[in-house]
Amino acid sequence: KYHKLKQMGERPCIVILFFQKEKRTNNLYTAFQLGYSSDREAFLQYILPVLKEEYGLGESFEQKTESLSDERKEIMRGLMERYNTPNPAVNPLKGGRTQLKPVRSKIGEVIAKDYLHKNLDVSFAGRISLEEDDPDLPKRGVDNFGFIFKEVNGEFELQKVVICEVKASESKKNPPEVVSETKDSLYKSLLELSTGNDRLMKALVKSFDRFDIDKFATLIGELAVDIEKNDVLQETRKKMLIVPFLLRTATTYKDADFGIFYTDPSKFSGATINYYIMVVDVALNEFADDLYSSVRGEN
Repeated sequence: KYHKLKQMGERPCIVILFFQKEKRTNNLYTAFQLGYSSDREAFLQYILPVLKEEYGLGESFEQKTESLSDERKEIMRGLMERYNTPNPAVNPLKGGRTQLKPVRSKIGEVIAKDYLHKNLDVSFAGRISLEEDDPDLPKRGVDNFGFIFKEVNGEFELQKVVICEVKASESKKNPPEVVSETKDSLYKSLLELSTGNDRLMKALVKSFDRFDIDKFATLIGELAVDIEKNDVLQETRKKMLIVPFLLRTATTYKDADFGIFYTDPSKFSGATINYYIMVVDVALNEFADDLYSSVRGEN
């Protein structure tokens, strides 16, 4: 029933297993199971370096602090952990209103981004922390926006534009409301982005600005101009890889959670859908709080 996921990080990961993987036409539907309660330490070995890299505590931190004394380096590390990494204790809404804490979806964004980079060779323009106005507030823009470049006869071409939206849900509905019912659901957000709306254009322009590899930036610029001129929007749609990513709990997940993306993907005609669901065997707040507390050095 279960198969080891071939690669998560630079070493095989023994704790993430896929138990459903189906391809329909060009679209792929995959569910992963994470046994966090039993394999926490093994998963931390994989995810903590990823989180530290995304929040400026990885290789870039080491390079930037080479000239600092050991004492000052550790103080700076503490500041980065405290002020540049989402705080699980913070809920941005006050006055009796409740909202799911940002860390609940942010951890899904990190996992999705790392999976896309390491397994599909998706290139991203920057770290997640650079795209957040405030680490304790929900991120604006597209959750994960990247590109697959391919070298053909010594020249690079833009093979795929990768548009990934992430949601987390413990709803007992199958599929949960965040798949297609809510105003900012995976379905409605991704469908809107696939039409070349302002959110997509902002993401393209921001990526063009941030990419420090000129040949890649040029390809992104060409695409943005094509969409603006509306000359080849249909051709652009064929280059889109639409990625819904859902974080789910073992007690609520069912096959039906793929929802309308599986039963009627026709609205995305021309684009390719890769839908991933990660199923965790603990409460999502507990999962996210534990991981972000760990990267902040709090446990």
